[in-house]
Formats: sequence, structure tokens, C-alpha cells
Amino acid sequence: MKQLVSESEPVDWRAVRRLYEQLAPQLRRMAFLASRGGALPPDEAADVLQDFVLERLPVIARRVADGQLRKPESYIRQAFRNFVFDAIRRQQRDKKALEQFKVEPGAAAWTEPELCRKEVHRGRPSRETVAEAVDQVPESLRAVVSAYIGMVGAPRSLREMANEFGLTRYATRKAVVDGLIALALQLGGSKRLSDMETQICRLVLLEGFSVQQAGRELGTTTHQARTALARARSSMATALRA
Repeated sequence: MKQLVSESEPVDWRAVRRLYEQLAPQLRRMAFLASRGGALPPDEAADVLQDFVLERLPVIARRVADGQLRKPESYIRQAFRNFVFDAIRRQQRDKKALEQFKVEPGAAAWTEPELCRKEVHRGRPSRETVAEAVDQVPESLRAVVSAYIGMVGAPRSLREMANEFGLTRYATRKAVVDGLIALALQLGGSKRLSDMETQICRLVLLEGFSVQQAGRELGTTTHQARTALARARSSMATALRA
């Protein structure tokens, strides 16, 4: 996530909350319309709104406090509209870029699966076992996770992968996290994930369920399912190299 707020200038989260509460229904509706029209997946639209609140609203709240914005409502609406458009363009660009990189099952030699051994899997899987598990990762994630753990050549950093795939750092990080979770599930699970997080991730990342469908399948709410998925991603993200 971009560091838009200086650490030397503490954020007034109460002011941020007040601004958000004033416009929350409108912002949620804008995110919903983007997802309903198919421009963004529903989960991505929810993430965009959350990112906007965490990244941009603190800056806007500070400008309001400094007297630079006396009527911030219209400014916030326009800023969020631009934020959504940027996310749509980024998502379309990332999807197109990923389509150019497909790793066929068994296509490459395997190097030492250090991250899988230490961070993902409970045991110590053989190279053959991990290679077979990578083959079972959904194709949309197979290329990035293969590059990250070194199925083709040496393991790459997020920065190197972003340059190689033509993705943003944000999209690269998200794809790698999802890919590592999918790989961990194929290897039998991860000590980082709770039972609920494991079930949600299996349905969403391996079986193609939407978060809403996964929640319904497990007898929980969409909000609880989305929260479990977010916790799983956050837990796995702590294992990432820079």
C-alpha cells in the first residue's frame, strides 16, 4: 500500500471517520455500481473502497483541518470516482498482462522450495510434491507463484516480478499472496490459517466461488466470509519477501 501519510504527522482517525460517515452511502453505491456493471469484481470493489479510506481520506481530512477544503463532499466524491477509474484501468491492465504468462504443468525445473518449506506447509514436502502442487494452482495464479518461489530460474522479488509481468506492485503482491495460499492448500494447509479461513480460501481461490457464495456454502454471512479471506491474505502477506 502506498505510504501517502507521513509517519511524522499522526493521522486524526476521528476526523477521517467523520468524513467517511458523511459520504459512506454514496461511496458504497459508487463501488457497488462499478461491481454490478462488471468493471470490477465485487471483492475488488470492496477493497478499492477500503484502500481509498485508508490511503486518501487521511490526506483529505488533514487538508480540511488546515482550512484548504471548506466543502470537501464534492471533492471526496470526485476523488473516489477517479480512484475507482484508476482501479478499473489497473485491473484491466493486470489481467491482460497476466494472460501473456502461462506456466504449463511440469514445464520447468524446480529449485529449493524455501518459502514453502518454512512459511507455507506444515511439513517438509519434496520437490516433486511441491511441483505437483504448483501444477494444481489455478492458472491465473500459477505464473506468479511459480516465479516467486523459483520454478523457472531463481526466485524473484516482488519488484522484479512487477517489472517482468508488467503489473503494479499492488497487483503483484495480491496475486502472490493468493497464489501462496492456493499452493499451501494444495500441500495440505497452512499453520497461518484458521479452519474458517482455510475453508473460505479453498472455496474462493481453488473452486472459483464468490465470497458471497462461499459464505452461503459455509452457513455464514458475506461480511464474515470477506473478513476471513482478508485475515488469511494478511497472515500470508507477512511471509513475503520485498
